[in-house]
Amino acid sequence: MNVQDKVFRGGCVLTLSDVRPEPLIADLWIRDGKIEAIGTIPDLQDAEQVDASGRILMPGLVNAHQHCWQTAMRGVAGNSSLPSYLQTVHRKLAPKMTPEDMRISGLTAALNQLACGTTTIGDWCHNIPTADHVDAAIEGLASSGIRAVFFHGFPPAGPNGTAADITTLSHSKDALLRVLQGPLRQAGGLIDLGIAVLGPHYSIKDVAVADLTLAGELGLIASMHHSGGPARSPDGWEEVKMRQLLGPHVNIVHGNSFSDEELRSLIEFGVSFTVTPEVEMSAGHGEPITQRLLALGSSPSLGVDIESGISAEMVNVARFALAQQRAAAHAAAKTLGEPFATQLFSTSREALIWATKRGAQALGLDQRVGELSEGMQADIIMINPSDLNLAAAHDPYWTALNSSSHNIEAVLVNGEWKKKKGQLIGVDQAELLQKLEASRSRLVGED
Repeated sequence: MNVQDKVFRGGCVLTLSDVRPEPLIADLWIRDGKIEAIGTIPDLQDAEQVDASGRILMPGLVNAHQHCWQTAMRGVAGNSSLPSYLQTVHRKLAPKMTPEDMRISGLTAALNQLACGTTTIGDWCHNIPTADHVDAAIEGLASSGIRAVFFHGFPPAGPNGTAADITTLSHSKDALLRVLQGPLRQAGGLIDLGIAVLGPHYSIKDVAVADLTLAGELGLIASMHHSGGPARSPDGWEEVKMRQLLGPHVNIVHGNSFSDEELRSLIEFGVSFTVTPEVEMSAGHGEPITQRLLALGSSPSLGVDIESGISAEMVNVARFALAQQRAAAHAAAKTLGEPFATQLFSTSREALIWATKRGAQALGLDQRVGELSEGMQADIIMINPSDLNLAAAHDPYWTALNSSSHNIEAVLVNGEWKKKKGQLIGVDQAELLQKLEASRSRLVGED
């Protein structure tokens, strides 16, 4: 038997599957990095035995959208609207970043995600002026042991912080192939490549067409922002629709300014949406579209977005998304003369699905992660519900949604321990924080 086999005994299992009853008290067997079985598992003497009684087992969270290069700038944009964030973070600080700054920010961001129960992250990396910056950012992710999609973008500013006119520049196929054939081959198999495109809202039409065509040709997820400001290419969406360039491989982040009819059309093409509710409401992007997606028969994935602005715990993001959606549902009911919402009032379980399965779908990983089912990769977290902040809760979904990093006892990615007994595995935290502080001091100083 493989020495990496593990059996979790007697846990409260939240599979988040559409076909298996839950919650259930069951054993969970991990073999060769995958879930072999959930149920009553016979004695397997060569497997590592883990007592999960009184614990919650569920899929690792999926953070579908974060700019990991900003971790050394935590709090810099904590009181910023979108224009001031762009001025400070993108135009002033981003051009200062060296490849080593990229590496340490990415590594810290990823390790923090693991500590908080996130096993997969979509790193939307748009501060990569050189190939060395690209390689360092990927190295940071890879050395953390997290599962990731690295979205290869453009630098957000030019030399000396001047705005770079990237709206007219399409992605380089050679640059993407270099990453696929070099850094990603050395990354241990847990990191996939995506393209961080500008899309019709932020690039000219020809660039939007070229980027989405290239994504289709290379079989990559293309992710784009769509939020503040006027569209750079007002008729661009019609062009990419006409050319049949949209589908499940296209991900839209924010999407606040779309009309309901535009949302309906994009949903029909199979496009996924990622909502970052706290950032969107704080920075002025607009009302998050979660409620409107639900009304159209869809649902969002979720992302942290900018750690320069908010805390990066995905359970916080999921709770914020749920509260905002419920507020929108109540507000809609009142316009109809009803005192409270009775329909489209989402539950804790649904919010967990947004933060797991929907994220996996947005990143093109839903055949591997996002739920606990036989054959899926063993990306699993174990929560202690008897801690002081959770004790006496009767609903395991509510408990998981209201947990915090200190409640996450264990984290596995691909069946390998990343956090055990409440501690990250193989991390010299003192050295990590020393390097992060050095980066922060050089980039931000006392500003």
